[in-house]
Amino acid sequence: MKTLQEWLEKNNPLYLISVVFMLLGLYLAGTTIDNPDEVSVSAILSIFAIQNVYELIVLGMAIYLLKNKIQNEHGKMLLAFGLILMGDITFYQVRISSLSTLIGWGATLVYVLLALIKFVAVIKLLNLKVYKSRILFLLSSFLLVWISPKLTYLILDSPNFKYVYEIPIIYYIWLAAALIQVPFIVENWGKAEIHETINNPYLGDETRVWRWGMIFVFFLLPIQIFLNVMDSYRIMMPEVPVETVVLPWVLCSVYFCKSMWIDLFEEYEEKIDNTVLIISFLIIFFRPHVSFSAQFINSVFLFVLSSAIWFTRKNKVSLAVFGISVILSFGNLISGSLELFVKDVKDVGGSLVQTIEVILEYTALWFGKIYMFFVKIIEAAAKLFKVLFNSVYDVVIMICDGVIYLKRNISKTMLAFLFIIVSFVFLTLGFKMSVKKKNDLNKEEDQENKDEQENKDEQENKD
Repeated sequence: MKTLQEWLEKNNPLYLISVVFMLLGLYLAGTTIDNPDEVSVSAILSIFAIQNVYELIVLGMAIYLLKNKIQNEHGKMLLAFGLILMGDITFYQVRISSLSTLIGWGATLVYVLLALIKFVAVIKLLNLKVYKSRILFLLSSFLLVWISPKLTYLILDSPNFKYVYEIPIIYYIWLAAALIQVPFIVENWGKAEIHETINNPYLGDETRVWRWGMIFVFFLLPIQIFLNVMDSYRIMMPEVPVETVVLPWVLCSVYFCKSMWIDLFEEYEEKIDNTVLIISFLIIFFRPHVSFSAQFINSVFLFVLSSAIWFTRKNKVSLAVFGISVILSFGNLISGSLELFVKDVKDVGGSLVQTIEVILEYTALWFGKIYMFFVKIIEAAAKLFKVLFNSVYDVVIMICDGVIYLKRNISKTMLAFLFIIVSFVFLTLGFKMSVKKKNDLNKEEDQENKDEQENKDEQENKD
């Protein structure tokens, strides 16, 4: 029994239970938004307000525990849960937008302002070293999670959709997801600042906190885009290949991962560089492109990447890719089209050129299939994430007869409020458990000091 109590005091699962109930409440509330007859706008906005209060309380508890050095691991746990809640993994932010454009954007603006306050509070109160590239990546990633579905749906619902759909908004979303990684990649290019140990009086090694926060957001963002944005891809950009759309993000993500796990990839650095450059080259110049802007921007990415690799690592493949890419790009501008040039050479009887073209086409086709395989894996992972989340909800409902009864006899909105109330109860109990452990230690220390003083007084009386 004592062992169980020690385990509970050390790991404090009450915080996890609280967050699970909050997520379930938000998920249930979100499902009711699709049916306006089941829920009122005031109820949805009330839950949104309660969610923000809950997140502020979680953050406040985390800072209190860390600042007062009460169960530091519990404080770090609460910081992690706060980050997860900001990730909108229940898609509640997205669904609020379906009420109205004004309400959706208004809620997002409030959430952005609160996010800024949270980040500033954590950095200032916990004396974290300021890294502009890391803060930019975290805040921008959350911003894209919150606004990218709204931008997509705003264009889809526009009465002038047939005129604005040609704007490759989905490509620009992936491009933004790539660009926010660039400062961090540049900062860690050829070195490993993200692996340097920085001692913090409250967090211990604060670099570890930065790393795990950035890793979580790095995986969260593409999953959110696939689930909430890419469902509109075939409507808005039916003729643009998927690999063309996500290429900038993939290029930056490869080098983001190299920075994060430099020890793992350092041995294969040259092979990774060569593979990335060749595949990117084939996708850009040997796949059909309808969007000129996507083609041009992807080419610029390849120019910059290949030149950076050449200047810093003297990689000959990067120099070759850069040279050929420049020739092909400017050749297209001068002659009008590389395809016309190849056709002219073929008409003259250039069988060698024709053979090379066939080889390149088949190579591009196979690389495209491999690339699509990985894209499908990401999509499957995103779908699995959603299925698992739904399964958690189903399992909780199945094993809790009381909840099943409530679900059948009251509305989902009321059940969501019930779950949220339960989450506050468990959060309070968890915090009491964390503080109680510290109080018990203080009492033991006071008792030891008291006993020591009594022994000292007794010894003086004997003397």
